[in-house]
Amino acid sequence: MLCIMSCTTEVDIVTGNSFQNLAEVELSYDLSNLSGIEQEEMPDSLIVVAYRIINSWKSTYMAPFKDDPNNGRYIFNKPYDTAESDGINRGGESIHAPEEFLLKTGEYRFIAMNNIITNNITYTEYSNNHWFKTENLIDSAITNKEIMLYYSNYSINNEFVNKYGNAWSDFNPYSTYISNSCSPILFCYSDVHTLDNKAKNYVNLVFEKISQDIEIRFSVRHESVVLEKIIAEISGIPCGINLLTKKLDLSKTYKTIFELEEIHTEKGADSDFTEFAGNINVIGLVSNNDKEAESGPGIMQLAIYTHSINERGEKKSKIFHMGINLYNIINKYSHIISGYNEKILLDIKDEIIIKKDEVLTNPNSDNSIGKWINYDDNIHLDV
Repeated sequence: MLCIMSCTTEVDIVTGNSFQNLAEVELSYDLSNLSGIEQEEMPDSLIVVAYRIINSWKSTYMAPFKDDPNNGRYIFNKPYDTAESDGINRGGESIHAPEEFLLKTGEYRFIAMNNIITNNITYTEYSNNHWFKTENLIDSAITNKEIMLYYSNYSINNEFVNKYGNAWSDFNPYSTYISNSCSPILFCYSDVHTLDNKAKNYVNLVFEKISQDIEIRFSVRHESVVLEKIIAEISGIPCGINLLTKKLDLSKTYKTIFELEEIHTEKGADSDFTEFAGNINVIGLVSNNDKEAESGPGIMQLAIYTHSINERGEKKSKIFHMGINLYNIINKYSHIISGYNEKILLDIKDEIIIKKDEVLTNPNSDNSIGKWINYDDNIHLDV
């Protein structure tokens, strides 16, 4: 049970522009569980579901995060009509002026998440994430602890996925893609708040991070070749998560594409050494079932864009396609990386060695950690 309370009798009377029976709510946010960088990456708004647990009723509000929390708009079930309303009493995208957060009086739980749903990550229609827009689903979702969030998935050339489109060569075509984001997924399931219309009601939302921040590092030793950029794809991202229990749905796993950055470079007499790093923020990452597999979940692919200059001073471009099975690295986390407050670093010790026209086998490779796969199989793609 959500709570045990004495029975109350309540009659909602809100007509025309009368707000006298509505409770004024001012939101504040506790982000102490997040790092300073994560707080800076917060989006401009939050989705807040106010769920009345006695005389069941709910309303969904889009609350600005960086401005006055009262200057938001209703997404669903606005509790009053105004001259600008459409008469359906549902709010919506057509609101022109900011709307104060007013609710019918009563006892409420507040369920909130950062507004990634309308940014570059979206979620599937079949999941219970549409609980915040559907009249009768919130009761079942809360009672059964089934507030689910699922990723939408896309083909490689979809605008939500990345800017590389058909230029990406996929050597791991087992699954589709999700949009990549470095912003954390935040969630709040509040205690019960009693709202009345006698004075302003202050509600502090304490957020916890649902997604996992993961950094991936590796190094490239290169001779007679210039590294231009590296694009990476990683697989094994669970399709969904229960926001209340944090249980992952592993019935499907997806992939995402991200770009890597140079974080350290050393010049040598014969070769140069460059260390690369990239970040993803996902609900989790799972390993492959087979540490020898070259496709499926738990695989990272690379497209290494390079060029060299021949004896005639001509520029010749190549893309090297590499991959690695992260089974042994993820195995340190019992095959599933999820639920850690700190950033997880996946440090790949095996160097990639490139000498102009070929990828060389690293003589110091440690098979217990994992070694690189040359997907090109000695076939190099000229650009």
